[in-house]
Amino acid sequence: MKIALCTNFLQEEHWRSRLCDAVADKFLTIEDCGGIDAAYLPGCAAAVVALDGPAGLAVVRTLRESSPLPILWIADEPDYALFAYQYRVTEFLLHNATAEQLSAALTHLEEESA
Repeated sequence: MKIALCTNFLQEEHWRSRLCDAVADKFLTIEDCGGIDAAYLPGCAAAVVALDGPAGLAVVRTLRESSPLPILWIADEPDYALFAYQYRVTEFLLHNATAEQLSAALTHLEEESA
């Protein structure tokens, strides 16, 4: 599965590593898309937004307005779960999510993209 990873430049390697570790038994291709410019997602089956606060909300809003792709939003505050619901985010997790939670969320994204 090819996913778009929308995160800060300094966090790309951290989230890439966590996502790959969570699905070690599956093939996962990650396309780094940065922040708000992530509206262009060539060939991606899903998007992972790992941005905090208003930056994450802005990317989720942009993605949802431009694409029906499944989205996993990883945020810093549980209060953003309401926005995740409003924008029909497929999965919402907090930064401290376990590998099992990440794995389950990615599996759900894969099922939704099929």
